[in-house]
Amino acid sequence: MKIPASNYTLDSFCDYLAEHSSEILTEDEGRWLKAYLLYVRRDWKSLFAEYGLERMGSIWRFEIPDEPDQGRLVTYHAYEWREGLLLCFTGSTKEDYEKTLQRFAKENRGVSRAWIPPSVFDTLKNYMLDERGATMYRFISKRSRFSEVEAKIGRPEYNRRLSYSGEDSSQVLKETQTMYGTLATSMDFRLDGNKIHLNKEGLIITRDVNPDTLELLRKLVDMAGHELATVRETSEKFKVSSQKIGELDHQITVPMITAGKITTPHAKFDVEKVKLLFGESRDEPALGKGEEEISDFQFSFIDTYVSEDATSFSATVVDDEKGTVFGMSANNGEMVLIPKHRTTFESFVRFYESIVEDFDVTASLATFSEPVIAR
Repeated sequence: MKIPASNYTLDSFCDYLAEHSSEILTEDEGRWLKAYLLYVRRDWKSLFAEYGLERMGSIWRFEIPDEPDQGRLVTYHAYEWREGLLLCFTGSTKEDYEKTLQRFAKENRGVSRAWIPPSVFDTLKNYMLDERGATMYRFISKRSRFSEVEAKIGRPEYNRRLSYSGEDSSQVLKETQTMYGTLATSMDFRLDGNKIHLNKEGLIITRDVNPDTLELLRKLVDMAGHELATVRETSEKFKVSSQKIGELDHQITVPMITAGKITTPHAKFDVEKVKLLFGESRDEPALGKGEEEISDFQFSFIDTYVSEDATSFSATVVDDEKGTVFGMSANNGEMVLIPKHRTTFESFVRFYESIVEDFDVTASLATFSEPVIAR
């Protein structure tokens, strides 16, 4: 996606995209404009410094090679929607994204894709259908075997993934949510001849780039932005620090820990379910039901403990992707998260995401000493 350097505002940048879409989006890129939402740390510009970060007014341009330290460069244009929340535009293919920005977010601390919680994703769906009059023509939905959501059709011990295409997709989505207890993970809409794709991993795609679709894209990001920023800001508070107390030569340094908590009012934990969470019952055929994955967790658990009735359980949690280590102690529907090593906010976001999607869609996030502020 080639865009000339200029002193852009978000408005003028979108105007340029709309006026020159046939020039900047090539056939190789499928002529689809992709917008990826990223969580980033406060000093995020240092993360991209080695990728030729260039300021173009309110827009920032950078290029990531599709192979580490070499390869073809893939271009992104970023706008800081809120502090710590980037909206990255590109015309690159899904494969190029996976080799560049996705790989970058996985390998570096202080950056990750921005997850759209189920409640917010549902709000976006209702806006598209009810207020904009769009037609949903395709969706993908999932249900974890751990989920507390009732599956009226039975067999709740199975993970489920449903993919459906049809002009009645919105009705079928409602039906499958009722019968199977699934959560939507991606949705495709038609609106006034335009096509829009939404993905819960913070991706919005517009097939037709024009003033209407760009206005809609910005509206959708704005609707989700507050909740996404709240989740990131809350998780950023979980950290280990130090403080000096005393006076002059009698000062001592004491560790200070800001812990987090995830409240799960509807999760139904039992011993077997907790052991599955910890990866301690992966080979039990009665629970495994074939070759289904246990969950999408990218965490390892050590020093685990489960009480006889599973009202309390604990573990040391290792983020296999980012190397973060934190303690987790659960008791009567509340999980306390205690930072220990290589603390970075995205590990807590991803852990919270897994709890929401796999266990309790009503789970909420807060610091240990504060009331719930992210849900």
